[in-house]
Order: sequence, then C-alpha cells, then structure tokens
Amino acid sequence: MADKVSESGINSSTLEKVKSTEQKLVSDSKDIDSSIDGSIMEGPDKSVESIGKTKDELLQDILLKKSMIDFLINDIQKTKRLSEKLEVENKYLQDYSGSLMASNGMTDKK
Repeated sequence: MADKVSESGINSSTLEKVKSTEQKLVSDSKDIDSSIDGSIMEGPDKSVESIGKTKDELLQDILLKKSMIDFLINDIQKTKRLSEKLEVENKYLQDYSGSLMASNGMTDKK
C-alpha cells in the first residue's frame, strides 16, 4: 500500500517515524534526567556509562535528534511558505469573485 503524501510532501510513514522518535526522545530524556539527578546526589565519580549508554551511543543519539530537529524545522518552514502562498491566492480569489459579482449586479439587494 502506498503511503499518503500530505501537502507538505511528507508521507504517512515518515510522519509515524517522527512521532515514534519524538516519544522515544521524551522517554530517553526522562531516563537521562533521573540518572543525572541520581549521579549528582552520588557525587562526581559517576561516569557517563552509568547512565546506561556509552559516549558513542550518546553521541549517535544526539546526532539523530539533531537531524530530526532539522527535518522538523525544514518541514515547518515549507508548511509556513505554503500557508502564506495559499493565503495570498485566497485573498486574490476573494477579490476576483467580489469584483465579478459586483460587475454582474449580484451584490445588489432587490
């Protein structure tokens, strides 16, 4: 089955991946926050590995999260440009239909 593509050019499977990643990021963030809070209480000896991930894994997570943020920012910008374009076209069509109705006497009350 083909994925449905939205006006912004994002298919539904990509959107689901973004949502899934967002949920994972929130969960990971809570886990890291609680681990960091615990390590602060236990002292500075606590290493990054004690959080449950190696430095390389954390770096990979950070890079993935950065790329997801970049993707979302680009999508927001595309959607904003499309919205602005549609607003201009809508205004033009409103003005055009208003002038047509006025020229045909359709706006006069009888």
